[in-house]
Amino acid sequence: MPLPAPAPRKLMHKRTLVCQGYERADGQWDVDGRLTDVKTETISTWGASSQNESVIPAGEPIHDMHLRITVDSKMTITASQASMDFHPWRICPSIAPAYGKLTGLVIKPGFTQKVANLLGAVNGCTHMGSLIGPVATTLMQTMVRARLKRQSETQAKGQPRSMPHFLNTCHTWATDSAIVKREYPEFYRGE
Repeated sequence: MPLPAPAPRKLMHKRTLVCQGYERADGQWDVDGRLTDVKTETISTWGASSQNESVIPAGEPIHDMHLRITVDSKMTITASQASMDFHPWRICPSIAPAYGKLTGLVIKPGFTQKVANLLGAVNGCTHMGSLIGPVATTLMQTMVRARLKRQSETQAKGQPRSMPHFLNTCHTWATDSAIVKREYPEFYRGE
């Protein structure tokens, strides 16, 4: 069901987030994320001296930033790269190498807090930070078939399946929901 009709309005800003997940030939996984911000009016970077001021024409990106993470089958980040094609200040791209600090982190509960500790505030870029969550969730979607296959192989060997990582992460996957009762009865905690 679509949103209700809005009040009369004028488009001022458009943010686009695109994430694409890939299975690599070497058994690892990549997700490429891209964030683009575009203004509908020409702007100047605020507070800049006239000699350093940037004018960003309407329709040209103020931000066009990329993040790629590579993970192994255990969800450990084995590589992380960032780049910035468009940015409002010359200094902005100098923080891109810091996103290599994601290497070695495991995407599991607590990941977001670890990222905030490493790359939050002055240790990172707000806009690059906006990419990390969508990249991580895209990775989960990218790897879901491989994880289900491994789980089936484990069960075929007579081992009980482990609790899926996504249980209790949203309303649908709450351990007292009808979906969990049907799909993962051994982890159902309702009634």
